[in-house]
Amino acid sequence: MKMAELRTHNISTGVMVDAQQAELAGRRLARYHREIGDETL
Repeated sequence: MKMAELRTHNISTGVMVDAQQAELAGRRLARYHREIGDETL
């Protein structure tokens, strides 16, 4: 699942209720994966 899909899924299922927080968490997770060299996301 791509980051945008995961964010949408998490918001729709109530895992994350705030879209702005979901966006921030997604950016942090993407940055982490770039830093460790995992470009699969």
